[in-house]
Amino acid sequence: MTTDPVLQANDLSFSHVGRIAPTFESVSLRVARGEIVALLGESGCGKSSLLSVLSGLARPRSGSVSFNDRHVLATPHGISVVFQDPCLLPWLSVAANAGLGLDFNSMGLNKAERDSRVASALAEVGLSTDTTLYPEQLSGGMAQRVALARALARQPELIFLDEPFSALDALTREDMQSLLVQLVHKHGSSAIIVTHDIDEALRVSDRILLMGGAPAGIVGEWQLTAVLGEVPRKRYTPASLQLRDEIIAALSSDPTPVAENAPAAFIVSDSFTTHHTMEESS
Repeated sequence: MTTDPVLQANDLSFSHVGRIAPTFESVSLRVARGEIVALLGESGCGKSSLLSVLSGLARPRSGSVSFNDRHVLATPHGISVVFQDPCLLPWLSVAANAGLGLDFNSMGLNKAERDSRVASALAEVGLSTDTTLYPEQLSGGMAQRVALARALARQPELIFLDEPFSALDALTREDMQSLLVQLVHKHGSSAIIVTHDIDEALRVSDRILLMGGAPAGIVGEWQLTAVLGEVPRKRYTPASLQLRDEIIAALSSDPTPVAENAPAAFIVSDSFTTHHTMEESS
């Protein structure tokens, strides 16, 4: 991982159509090459909206986003997006879904190149023998692997993931987290993963950015590698449990966004406390 940013956002604000109040404002961030960043916050705080703006799927009300020093107006070829819903077309096979979008003229690929990318991506996610199956024949984990293969087939420098594993069972989710880290490192890509799961953020990311407030902003930042080691990490180690407790203990009823690179203030929602209290009492 280098400190050279692949993505940079400056003073972003965003409002949904028909709403005057901003969903988030004054958001600035950088993502280094090879870095995995977790965007953490309670449900409804604006994480997915920020991801849409950063990836070029939505326009900010103000501010700018640059990818490889180029202003982002629409999703560039070097970016892929994976959603919580795998978004598979039911009438297409696994191979056809994985190759969706590679036929666009703007991609500049012939059939042989397209087929090679699809075959390689499906092999990397462990689906090389399932290429002729259809979405109705897939488990939730398999469907999300197809979505990840579709992202990889674009050979992205940066992958955005919007709570991609939240609908999966615990064991499948952990397998997919490990696979994500493995593939991001293998290809030298960067990733931003949106999550409201503290444990997921601690396990897969090099750095956590916390969103909170109304309107939302970046209210905290934590560099993890020096404290917890390389990803993917084991769960519930003494260091990760201490950090998890610190995040939960730092709850604030009135979080104030902080500037990029300012000292971190760790804010976690009541939903996090409830989630982990239930875990600990079970």
